[in-house]
Amino acid sequence: MKYHASERRGVEKLRFDPEARTHAVMKHDLRGFLPAVMVPGFARWLHRGTGREPSTDCLRRELAEELGEVGHPELTHLSQAGRWPSPRSAR
Repeated sequence: MKYHASERRGVEKLRFDPEARTHAVMKHDLRGFLPAVMVPGFARWLHRGTGREPSTDCLRRELAEELGEVGHPELTHLSQAGRWPSPRSAR
């Protein structure tokens, strides 16, 4: 999942320490570390859904990336097809 550049200060307030990035495409990834004491605040921020990419966009982007990485870039268009159920209502 990615956070918006405009949310950088908010992520920094949570004392988020990003993992070292080797590719520009990983910029603004929520991949890293944060102190345990900050987890509740991070969870509230994540649940609000503001300042980050929507869950469905994240799923589509990640699926397309993974299909390319395993040697099937011709299937990446499938990640854009159809509707995804809301993560909050999926059972």
